[in-house]
Amino acid sequence: MLENNRRSKKGLEPYADISSWKKAEDPEEEPIAESDPLLQEAGYILSDQIRLQAEMKKSTQPQLAHLIVKTLFNNWAEYR
Repeated sequence: MLENNRRSKKGLEPYADISSWKKAEDPEEEPIAESDPLLQEAGYILSDQIRLQAEMKKSTQPQLAHLIVKTLFNNWAEYR
């Protein structure tokens, strides 16, 4: 979990699971985009998708590029 990596680097105790992380969040505190690990990861995924689609359009083998994008998406969906 990205948040646990961040907490470990800061010397804080990692969360046991997602529900304990969500319980610990302050509902009145608005997350800042630069410090929200979920938002950062979504940005990385989006930029990867844009880059892969651009490469797929340039590719001489569009079927292979489509298979790569599909595989990456499926792996991401399993990770979630």
